[in-house]
Amino acid sequence: MATKGFLPRITLNPKQEDIGLGKVIAAQFGYNYDPIHEYLYNEYVVGTEHDPEYNALEDLEGYEMYSQHLLSAQNADHMASLKRGIDENIERRKIIGQAGLGYNLMAGFFDPVNLLALPFGGPMVGIGRSMIRVGAGVGATQVGQELLRHPFDPVSTMQETATNIGMATVAGMAFGGVFSIPMTRKSHAMAKVLNDMDEATAASKGISVKSISPEGKVTVSKKVAANKEIVSRETNQPVARVGDDFTLKNNDTGETIADTTTSKEVEFDLTDPFGMARSWWTDSWMYKGITTPMKRALQNPNLPDVVKFMFVKLASDSGIKLNLHKYGISIDPSVYQKSKIREGEWVSVYDKLVKLYTRDTKQKIYNPGGFDYNITNNKAFINWLEDLELKRIKGEKSESPTANAAQTLLTKFWETWRVRLDEAGLLGGKNYLNNSIKRLEIKIDKKQKIADALIRQNKSANKVNAEIKKLKQQVETYKQRLIAGEEQSGMYLPRYWSMSKISANRNKLVDIIAKYYTENPLTSGFVNTKNGKNLTEKELRLLNSEESIRLRAESTVKAIENKGDIYDIEAQDIVANTMFDGFIEISSKHIKQRNLDIPTYLVADFIEMNPVSVMKAYTGKIAPHYEWSQQFGKGGLEQALGNIEEAILKAGLGQKTVQRVHRDFVSLYDRVMKTVVKEPHALNQKIRRVLMDYSTLNFLGSAGFSTLPDYAKIMMEHEMGTVFKTLSGLFRDNRVSLNKSEARIAGEALEILMGDTHLRFSDDMINNPFGDGFYAKGMDKVKQGFFFLNGLAPLTNIAKRLDSIMRGHTIIDYCVNVKKGVSQKGMFKTSLKFQREWLARNNISQKMIDEIAEKAGWEKSNQGLYLANSETWLKRGVSQETLDGFRSSMNSGISNTILMGTPADKPIAVDGVFYVPYSIGRLFGMKQDNRVQGYSRIENGLLSLPFQFLSYSFAAANKITASYAQGTVTNPIIGVLGAMGLGYMSLEIKYAMYPYILDEMSWQDKMARAFDASGLMALHSDLLYSVLNNATALGYVTDENFAISPKYAVPTEGAEKRIDVAGQWIGPAGGLVMDIGLGLYQLHQEDYVEGSQTLINTVPGRSMWFTKGLFSDMRRHIRNNF
Repeated sequence: MATKGFLPRITLNPKQEDIGLGKVIAAQFGYNYDPIHEYLYNEYVVGTEHDPEYNALEDLEGYEMYSQHLLSAQNADHMASLKRGIDENIERRKIIGQAGLGYNLMAGFFDPVNLLALPFGGPMVGIGRSMIRVGAGVGATQVGQELLRHPFDPVSTMQETATNIGMATVAGMAFGGVFSIPMTRKSHAMAKVLNDMDEATAASKGISVKSISPEGKVTVSKKVAANKEIVSRETNQPVARVGDDFTLKNNDTGETIADTTTSKEVEFDLTDPFGMARSWWTDSWMYKGITTPMKRALQNPNLPDVVKFMFVKLASDSGIKLNLHKYGISIDPSVYQKSKIREGEWVSVYDKLVKLYTRDTKQKIYNPGGFDYNITNNKAFINWLEDLELKRIKGEKSESPTANAAQTLLTKFWETWRVRLDEAGLLGGKNYLNNSIKRLEIKIDKKQKIADALIRQNKSANKVNAEIKKLKQQVETYKQRLIAGEEQSGMYLPRYWSMSKISANRNKLVDIIAKYYTENPLTSGFVNTKNGKNLTEKELRLLNSEESIRLRAESTVKAIENKGDIYDIEAQDIVANTMFDGFIEISSKHIKQRNLDIPTYLVADFIEMNPVSVMKAYTGKIAPHYEWSQQFGKGGLEQALGNIEEAILKAGLGQKTVQRVHRDFVSLYDRVMKTVVKEPHALNQKIRRVLMDYSTLNFLGSAGFSTLPDYAKIMMEHEMGTVFKTLSGLFRDNRVSLNKSEARIAGEALEILMGDTHLRFSDDMINNPFGDGFYAKGMDKVKQGFFFLNGLAPLTNIAKRLDSIMRGHTIIDYCVNVKKGVSQKGMFKTSLKFQREWLARNNISQKMIDEIAEKAGWEKSNQGLYLANSETWLKRGVSQETLDGFRSSMNSGISNTILMGTPADKPIAVDGVFYVPYSIGRLFGMKQDNRVQGYSRIENGLLSLPFQFLSYSFAAANKITASYAQGTVTNPIIGVLGAMGLGYMSLEIKYAMYPYILDEMSWQDKMARAFDASGLMALHSDLLYSVLNNATALGYVTDENFAISPKYAVPTEGAEKRIDVAGQWIGPAGGLVMDIGLGLYQLHQEDYVEGSQTLINTVPGRSMWFTKGLFSDMRRHIRNNF
């Protein structure tokens, strides 16, 4: 074969001492430009003649991991040329990796593309500004270079490319654009690429991981190849090796781990399987500094695997790559993920009810764009629902067959939940009572250990013994109920009391309950126990005098009115046996049997009767508890904490570690169960809600434009072919648009129907989903209209639908590819190894892969896009486990793309909750927390105000920034370019009415603001601008000594400066309150112009895209005329 001649030749396997500057220059030049030449040479010289007798599959030995690249060989010469190109690319990387920093920097000087960045530097107007200009120039040219090089270099990886671009920018800042990326960093990248090659080669040789245990034991299939290794990416050391005799051996000692010839499956230990996969970013102080309960657990090298596994099982959202994912190992969806897909069940019922209403009444609900904005007949629809629900509760049939079908639909929904909960032992029958006894006995055992420890220390245990006595009384009560054969009876239907309805007609409710007690004196009623024992018939009769009954009815209603969080199931066990506290037990309507057994139809005027609202509230609260029971068993939180303690102490760690891990686990548990706020009716929580609502309406008027970079995130997550097929199919194939319903079925894209669009940016921790009360109901309607008008709700919904179409295709496409063992060829296509990891991270197991690839009833559009049709899967033989896995992957994937912070993303403080060491807390009279020993718990809604608009940013830190660092982004280059472009576009739209702002903004400020809007480092860019604003206000930073300017005009003197500095750290709501105070102060000082303008800026709605001009004219009029 003729040689190409014009590119430098490289000696194979060079020794480090033989490497000179010339070879390093040649290696760098060949690394950057030879792949393009190789492609042209192979495509148009040696690859033009097809040899029909040549089989590329038989000529892959030693190059199996490059099969995607090599299978295009048309003849033997073509194959030899492709292999030579691979060998040379690998050797170039070795030379670059072995060469010293000096040689690499000098070699970079001779790369002509680096010199292109020099014009970006311009005159020296300060060191910082020049650095950023040049860095951006180098970064931009490196993007172009990588776009040309990467698609044609079979050895290149997405992570290597992303590193090249990122470090080029850093190096440009450091060296003024003369040198290329720091070659020490590049050397590490090259070494990592070579390590990954070894690992991928081992995986392609048939080593198939089947499962993993909580203790980190990996089960491997018997079909393994001799002399193959499983290599650790982090240490580049083999985990195990298959010998010639097909036994699995420890690579260090040579000991046989398992005999694959006699066992169907073999096991070996995997190091830190549930730990977070390491990267330069996730190991950095910048990432770890924003600490969260999930990060602390998964990044702690000392925690036992089983403890990390419990954290993952509880709150994983598939947004972070774990070590086990690198081996293609998946685990089941977490409690959080499984509970999210249950939302799709009640939504499916709702959609069918809408159709039945139209059929029954001949009135159509106008819902433009399918956005769940019911413009017409919504009130009539609700009345129709409440009417048929009342009849259903009474056991009456409707006159209309269509309405009867709607009643049947609702009954089936509740029966499904009744069966689930009964099988799980969560209803108020035999299973529930046994589980309650077990849970209480665990509490008693734990309390007894504390009491014994106090006695050994010669301290009083009276308080703890009193708690033990109370718990034992509860156990005795449950045992007596069990002996009596108490079972759940009648129609299963949760009952939610409406505070506004009770307040409007309280006496009527008292009369109804009193009458019921009078007519049913010997029923369990509202009082059936005293001191843990059932009341006798005589005692019950004594309590049934007219005066006593009235008192009981009054106390019943008072208990209803004074209830705390109506969903805190765990807390309700604590006070379930005082004289008139029966409601506290029955108010846990999600999983416990009622003791107030008054027929629901008698109190229908005082409960929530809209079945859709009840289904929504019920599912949101019961689903996490049900999924917890499925994954953690029936012992409850206490047993889980006990298991954590046992594992940590067994590992030789101390009680302090136990307490810290308990704190983090309990915090995640509260978030997943939606019971963060223990006192929702506290004044500080009410003030918090009003202030947050106020700041939302003031600041988020243009929030819809901030969603534009979401569409870049969609491009990051999917191959370009998938994006093009989707966009083309939406216009040419109606079936493609129907595929958007998969998101809805999976419990996603429901923010408008759920009324929680604002959660993308701001947390809402109040636990009552009905918006009970005049303010709550009114404000919910105001915010729903607000988020429609500012575009946030519809644009978010559109983005989720779009991602749903692509994600359904991607899951099926990857399953088919992995099942076949062949990935498709083409530019920007992902490798088979990447696809295995992607599926594993998204909880798709090998069993699911097989079923989705072979049994699922998917179709293909005319453009080659897979259409899931998941509602048909069960009929085609797909298991419920696989269907749930697919929908969980859809749900998590969409929420990890169109970002909204999850329990795993956020620090504890975001909830307005702080855990103070008890040794400090008791000095201030604080009690030790009941669940987390060693800490006092502080809860105050006002403490959450500084974190109001950071939900998206906390999510982006994991789902964007960390994803790039961990190499989990499918389309990193296009994603970065798209994010920057759309980020800048959002600025253009935001300032469309004030073009002079962008005209006067320097180019580096535009780049920095576009980067900030892109979300690529959302949290850290937020922090940077906050610090920059403060530093400017305090005079430490000026235009002359820093490259970029603050986002807005910063006052540098007087009260305005102090307020601005303080407002940066107390949150937007607190800042608004201070601005109001400042405006009033200015008016008091007779500075009417400034005072009026300050107050105008605090008016809700002033930042709406269509009101900005009006408010701007008002301020201008005041300035010009007063």
